[in-house]
Parts: sequence; structure tokens; C-alpha cells
Amino acid sequence: MDGEIVDFSPDINRGGILGEDKRRYGFVVTDWRSAGEPQPGEAVRFVAEADQATQIYRLPPPYVRPLTPGEAIDAVYSIALGRAGDKDPFGAAVQWTSFIPPVLIVLVLQGAQILLSVGLPIDWHKATFFTAALVLLFLAGGILFMLAVTLGIVALLGRMMGSHGRIAAGALSYIWMQTALLQPAVFLLRMTVGPRDPTLIVVLAAVGMVAVVIGAGRVVKSGFRLDSVGGGAFVVVAGGIISYLIDGVLSAL
Repeated sequence: MDGEIVDFSPDINRGGILGEDKRRYGFVVTDWRSAGEPQPGEAVRFVAEADQATQIYRLPPPYVRPLTPGEAIDAVYSIALGRAGDKDPFGAAVQWTSFIPPVLIVLVLQGAQILLSVGLPIDWHKATFFTAALVLLFLAGGILFMLAVTLGIVALLGRMMGSHGRIAAGALSYIWMQTALLQPAVFLLRMTVGPRDPTLIVVLAAVGMVAVVIGAGRVVKSGFRLDSVGGGAFVVVAGGIISYLIDGVLSAL
């Protein structure tokens, strides 16, 4: 029979399963046959003996095709604006190829920010094609390294704070959030707000960035299934601090 785990207490090694016949079956952990501990909400297959479940196996989740880039961007804005409802867009299947489009977009956005706002110590008019290509390659490598380290730490935080089995979904939600929300906002801020702008403009820009971070926290909360938007915002800010520190180290090299 198939069913769903409705509760499990590791303290007493007992739990309950709601069977497909709508009956509740108790179980003990010694009847669990899959790796790891039982988790509430997991689909299982078991043998029913009176009101007890034995020989319990975790069922693989149903396949849901990966998000397209358009669907991922739409999901970011829907979640950030609080319009996603009970939907779980980032609960779709995650493949390694799912990370290619957002990584390429972040690479372009961050590279453009560096070239336009900071610049590189090179005279583009006098540089040869080989030299220019080498400089741009070095820039891309630094951005990819920074992104890889940041994603790794964000995934670790998500594993510690989020739900079981949501690391890949959370990491994907974070990188798409960077692509569609945070990086465009930072780019716009850098291009429009200067050190000599009136205080009111600076304050309004700061308030706008706070709103963006809250929206970004909603996206990360959804991806990792965190308990609160504050937890998602914490992951976003932590990722930003890590990126800033790595950027500082690479700039000093």
C-alpha cells in the first residue's frame, strides 16, 4: 500500500502514516527500510498489518520537468511580490544544466558592472585582441569563482536551515534571484546613484534596496523551504557579504 508520513518522532522512534485508504497506520523505526530518517510529507510504500505499517520504503518524488528560464524568472517575481500563493515553482526537477542560463546572465551583469563602474587597468584602444581576451577571461574566471564559493556557502546554510531534499532547489532559486532581481537592482543603483546625490535620493535608494532584499528573501525562503522570510533575507545578506569579501580579495591581487 502507498501512503504519506504524517509525523515522526526521533525521540521515541515512532511515527504515523496516512494510507491511501485514508486510515492511519503507526510504525516504528525498525520497520523503515530506506536510507536516512523518515520525514513528514514523504510518500512511502508499506505493508499494512492491522493498524501497523511494516516494511516501509520511501517512494521517489514524481517527476516534474525542470523550469525554463522564462518560468524561473516569472517565479522569482511572483514569489518576491507575494503572488505565488501555495505554488512551489522551484519544487520542479533540478538538473546541472538548469544552472547554465542564470550563471551566464550573472556573469554578463557583474562583468558589465565592473567594466562600467570600476573599470580595468587596461587601455582598450591600444590593447591587442589577445591581451583584451585574456583580461576578459581573467575577469570571467574571478566572477565564476566568486559565484561558486557563494553558492556553496548558501547551499550549506540552506541545508542547515531548510527542509530535507531542497538544497538543489534552493541553490537554483538563489542564483535565479540574483539574475532576475538582485543583480539588476544593484546595477541600476550603481548607474544612477552617485556620492553627490541629495540625501533624499540616497534614502529612497536605500529603502528600495531593503524592499528588494525582502523580496529576494521570499524567493530563497521558497526555494529552501525555510521557516521565515527573515531566514531567507539572512541567506541573501550572507551571500552578498561573501561575494563582497571575495571581490575585495580578487581586486587586491
